Amino acid sequence: MNDFVSTLVGIPELNTGWLLDPAIGGPTESLAAEWECTFGNQVSCEFSLLSQWHMLMSYRDDKWTQGFMKKILPGIDFATASLEDFQRGLLKYLGALGADPTHHRCGDLKRGSDGNFDNDALLKVLTESTEDCAGLLLG
Repeated sequence: MNDFVSTLVGIPELNTGWLLDPAIGGPTESLAAEWECTFGNQVSCEFSLLSQWHMLMSYRDDKWTQGFMKKILPGIDFATASLEDFQRGLLKYLGALGADPTHHRCGDLKRGSDGNFDNDALLKVLTESTEDCAGLLLG
């Protein structure tokens, strides 16, 4: 859990001693003796804590999501759009993609004459997205 959350928010790059462990009490108090590791309540506690962190997103992810929502809900304020608005917009978007996935685009990436995406462009997107920490407002 410590590795998951710290990586998600970019703690390893800060080179700190930050620790998130529900089995540790105060600085010198261990709660581990009170329950067996990886059983029962500890697993429930860790899962509950981790599930709360999935809503973190980076500025880049937020910008992409807002752009995508504008594509599927043109002219509609997606902050107040209904579920039906979203479903209609998504179905229309998916219907316009066409049946042949080799003609689908991926963001701003374009396919080459061989139908493939450029490996360097894909690597750039994956690297930037991996290094883009959640919660950072860099835009």
